[in-house]
Amino acid sequence: MSVVKRTPFPLRLPNDRLEAVHGSLDAAFAAHDYVYVARFGAERPELRGAALILLGNRLGGEIVLDRHGVHSAFACLYRAYGAWRDGDEAAAERWVAEGLELGDETGKLERLRALMARQSFRVVFHSDFGRPERLFGFFEVPGVEMILTSHMLGDERTTLPMGEPLSSRVPPGLPVDLVLIDDFKMMPVGLRDFGAPVVVNPHDHEWYYEMLDEVMPEVDLVVNLSTWEEVELNRAFGVQGTTFFYPLSLKVPQVSGLKKAFDDRRERECDIVFTGGVTHDFYRDKRQRIVSLARLDPKFEVRVVEGYLEYSQFYGLLSNSRFTINSVRATNSLSIRPFESLAHGALQLVEEESGVPYIFSEDFACFPRYRLEHSVADIETHLNNYDAILAEFLPQAERLEAELNDMMPDAENLRAQRFLRHLFFMTEVEMGGVRKANQPLAEPVERDWVGINEPWLLAQRPDQAKRVFDQARSPYWVRRAIAATAAFKNDWMEAFYRTVTEGLAQFPDSLGLEYTRAMCLRLGGFPETAEKSLRRVVDGGLSLRANESFPRQLDRLNGFYWLADAKVRDRCPALEPLAPEATVWRSYALNHLADMALDRARALKESEAVTEYVRAAALADRSLSMFANNEGAQRLYIRAAFGLADNGVEEWFAVFGDNLATAIDNDYTALHDLSPLAIHLYMSRGRIAEAQGVIDRLGVFLKRTVVTPDLCPEAIALARRYGLPLRGVDLAAAA
Repeated sequence: MSVVKRTPFPLRLPNDRLEAVHGSLDAAFAAHDYVYVARFGAERPELRGAALILLGNRLGGEIVLDRHGVHSAFACLYRAYGAWRDGDEAAAERWVAEGLELGDETGKLERLRALMARQSFRVVFHSDFGRPERLFGFFEVPGVEMILTSHMLGDERTTLPMGEPLSSRVPPGLPVDLVLIDDFKMMPVGLRDFGAPVVVNPHDHEWYYEMLDEVMPEVDLVVNLSTWEEVELNRAFGVQGTTFFYPLSLKVPQVSGLKKAFDDRRERECDIVFTGGVTHDFYRDKRQRIVSLARLDPKFEVRVVEGYLEYSQFYGLLSNSRFTINSVRATNSLSIRPFESLAHGALQLVEEESGVPYIFSEDFACFPRYRLEHSVADIETHLNNYDAILAEFLPQAERLEAELNDMMPDAENLRAQRFLRHLFFMTEVEMGGVRKANQPLAEPVERDWVGINEPWLLAQRPDQAKRVFDQARSPYWVRRAIAATAAFKNDWMEAFYRTVTEGLAQFPDSLGLEYTRAMCLRLGGFPETAEKSLRRVVDGGLSLRANESFPRQLDRLNGFYWLADAKVRDRCPALEPLAPEATVWRSYALNHLADMALDRARALKESEAVTEYVRAAALADRSLSMFANNEGAQRLYIRAAFGLADNGVEEWFAVFGDNLATAIDNDYTALHDLSPLAIHLYMSRGRIAEAQGVIDRLGVFLKRTVVTPDLCPEAIALARRYGLPLRGVDLAAAA
């Protein structure tokens, strides 16, 4: 009967550890972590100027080099690269000649000159992201033959059947110079067959950790958007990376007319707005920070809107706001969101750990910083100082616009050309043309199947899903079972369970298979048998196989992203350690046992109900003792405490209140999702003023946020009883 403490987990590298990630600026530059160099390289203008050019900001980088009078073969190399990347071949040749005259640079200038002399390139581009309009610019790059393939986009001319080699969709012709894979979603097979460098541009890298051990041996380069990814994806998996700002999957805003957008004197009605993902487990940083904007002083107009809006609606919100805010779980992260805000005249609040403010030649006032330790106070200070910040920025606006236009020209084909030429430069000049296709493939042996973590993407392509199901073989039984959810549509359950049973016959001590079996049994309405499977997982006699898939399609208490964190932290000493991956699986198995005890308790009365609530509290407490960051266990413990207090075990009333306060501090959405429980306990004890205080606080939350709820059955029932307009209960009244 105690408060289960859980503080927000540091989702990024703190300053004191971040500066030691690479050991030195030279090491960071050699690792191609140009955001790191841009941020910490103020005393090394030669490195910092080159880093800005390599990030895409040629103008800003040259300003830094010129400001400090840097004149060296090193600087000439990257000036030449920037000019060639941007289509200024004459300037590129002048810088190469000047660099060669100065001497040194270990053959890179000669390699760049040879690259510049090339008249044609052949690129195989595989994309499954589902936004083919984002790819059109690549077909308009002069001198580049672009061959598009996809498992998913639907054009039969480019469709690659799951498991068939990439070469089967490439017509005869000149040798392939580059294989570019858009995201890790569905990595084709035969990546090394062309003898060309293989580059992956990931969108949400954390979604794919369970399969990276299997695919990374085939990858030469990963395009990153943060130092965090340099650590997670490159250091952890031994693959080279480069930070380059190219948001391949998103619409790039037109940044021309920036000064005009900020010089607009009309009144903006909203003080601060945020839109995007919040409650998905991948965005837990935003539950900890963004949603807490509801705590800002009532005088401010605040809007937190979960979801990705139509561009016209999204841009309309930005144009009506003084500030926008962007939170990222990655250290030194780059995002398109700040530039969308600036293009519509909204100042962009950024965490100090954001990489965005550092990738320009100067510190522009449009990026007011806040620290996570006192974010609400910092943000309120900035909101109060809007006029002063705007006055400081307006004289800078034209300079920022020039650098933004240099980084992200409006023409799609120019952006595509710059991205491709950056990849050619990285693979042929910086990496010296060394590629894995010329080396023996590390274990495991060459893949003949396509791993996919998101089978719902295959819902419209059961033919492809069936191929995944047929090809995924031992020991990947969980992955094969998950593919059944898309391959067999309405009658997938039988195939799913049969696959898991076959797997357990071969690997009876498999923790992943037993957990998956429990999920299937629970979903199928066999709670007693499911509980036996979960207890086998918890008891510790089972082992977790390498690269095991998590059945998040069946798991309503999804712990997938904490498992992803645990997996990568197990193998990457640069990151703060977490509980071992197998321990996180067991912690979530305890969550299910606690949830099932709560289900039983709600159907019982008096002493029998109390017995089950005590059991649920003990299971949730044990889950948290295994893995203290388990938000689901925190909520289950609060629900058990509520049930005990509501059944007259009065000492649990204080336990409930203390734990709810802790949960709200950790994750502000708990205020909304669990407030009916607190209101009921206060009302049933005649503490009307305290109940009204919770209702008032909930009203502010509802006014300022539109966030997807995670409501337990008790909260839904009590919200209806007390007429509380919670999201997901009475959406019309809550809107």
